[in-house]
Order: sequence, then structure tokens, then C-alpha cells
Amino acid sequence: MKIRAINVSTEYKFEAHNVNANEDGQPKQTGDGRIYVSGQKVRYMLLETIRDLYKNQTISTADGVLCDITKDLRSDLIGYMDTENSSYANKRTSVVLTSFALAKKQSNFFEDLFVRFKVNPNTTNQNQQRINNKTYSEQDIINFNYMLDCVNLSTTEYFNFDEANKFVSRVYTKHVSEEERKKRAEMFLRGTSYLLGLANQSRNAVQNTPERVFICFSDKMKFVKFFELSEESQAKMLADLDSNNITYFLGGDGYEMSVDSAYSAAVEYLSTNELVDLSNEQLTHEEARNKYQVLDKKEKKSKKEDAATV
Repeated sequence: MKIRAINVSTEYKFEAHNVNANEDGQPKQTGDGRIYVSGQKVRYMLLETIRDLYKNQTISTADGVLCDITKDLRSDLIGYMDTENSSYANKRTSVVLTSFALAKKQSNFFEDLFVRFKVNPNTTNQNQQRINNKTYSEQDIINFNYMLDCVNLSTTEYFNFDEANKFVSRVYTKHVSEEERKKRAEMFLRGTSYLLGLANQSRNAVQNTPERVFICFSDKMKFVKFFELSEESQAKMLADLDSNNITYFLGGDGYEMSVDSAYSAAVEYLSTNELVDLSNEQLTHEEARNKYQVLDKKEKKSKKEDAATV
């Protein structure tokens, strides 16, 4: 079976944490008081883990995205929108799908000293000091869910038009070799094996590893939140996967395999199987943009004006 999507569901235990804070430093929480982590933060932590695992891999910063799938892993996995050139065409949708990670139960919060300011630095009067506290959650079980779209990994869909600007055909262009695509899929998979970038006070809980993991190599684009399902629904899903010969791995508390063993088995399976490849050609990102004349708004306007004057 060729792999169309890789689903990963992980379950983490956090203690005395502020895994994802608002601008005011307070933990993000739902209306019923449950801690959650935004999808943007989930992607950020994924890239931080990949950066930690693969020191030599080019991963641009969020405020300086290269907008080049061939060269930059962030551009490929997370996508981009190049607004500097006022371009509608120069954008890419993320091939890593996530949902916000939500605590299973209502969170209990407490405050701890964050920083203390002297109102008047020229006096030792303790009454003229201002104390700022930071809010933390005592303990939470939080589920993180990811899906990698292997069809569009390192690949872009372009369109051919005739002289009347009518649609003729679509072309899938691969921007790296198949070996590099599988390497990037492995980076994604290993990047979900632990979390970085969780807190910033005294380096408290800056890394965490999952208690349980579910990894599924699917022939369908179907987003799965495995550990958010009831035990009955989990059993039904696994039965469906078995009946359709879909390969999956379960590791951690309550399963035969450990988390590390599940990841090792998943990486081995990935190395011996192929990703779905719909590409008609292989070109660098820059070559493809030149070939299919991906223009920004100014270039399109100029081209229309030139055509009108002829």
C-alpha cells in the first residue's frame, strides 16, 4: 500500500505548567476551564523538535520564511503566504494538519512568583515593590493530533491554460527527489515524538515525552483524534483498520509496545514503503514558478495592460 497520509495521536501528562500562554502570560483555556494549545503553537513545537533533531536542516524562522519548498522545511511542511509582493499566487497551504490540543478534564490553577519590581529603585522600602505572579495549571492530560498530507508533501499543483485563459489541465510538480520526500516524512514523524518550547520560566518543563502514541499509515486523507475517542470507539476504529489492512502502531501505557518501540517500528515501516506520488515532473520551486508563470498582482496587472495596448 502506498502511504497517502500519516496520522499521529499522542497523549501527554503535564504538571505545574503553562504550556501555551496568552499575551498577558495567562494560560489559554476554554470556557469550561480546560487548558488548550492552539494549532499554531502545536506546529511551532513540532518544528522546534525537528530543529533539535536535525541540526543541519534548513528551517527558516516564522518572520523570515524563504517561500521556497526545495530549500526550506518550514515552507514545505507549514506553508506560507508571501504578502510582501502583494501576491495571491505565492502561497502554500500547510501539509501538516493539526487541531488545538485540549486537556481531558477541567484544569486547576495556582499562582507563583514571576517577577518583582521596585517602584522606586532608590529606596529599600519593601512596601514600594510590586509583585507580579504567573498562573500555572497543576496537572493535565493533553492530547496532540497531527496528520501529514503525503500527496502534497514537497509537491505543488499547477494549472495549464490555453490562449483564451481557459483551463486545460493540472500538473503536479515535485520539488525534491523521492528520497528527500521520505526523509521529510520521517522528520515529521520523529518530530512528534516529544515536545519542545513549552515554558520559559527557569527552563521549567521545556521538554515533554508522550505517555501513549497512535501512529497510522493510511491510504485515505482522514484526520484522527484517537485518544479523544471512547474505548468502544477506539476498538471499532482498530477493527476497521485491521479489516482494511491498514498498518498502525500503538505504544505506551496499556499496550504491548513502548512509545519508543512504536516510533522505531513506524520509522522502519516508512523506510520500506512508498509515499503516494502524483507528480508529472520534478523541478525546483523556482524553476516551476518560472515555467508556470506564477505572477504577483503587479505583474498580472502589467501583463493585462500590455495586452490591452497591443
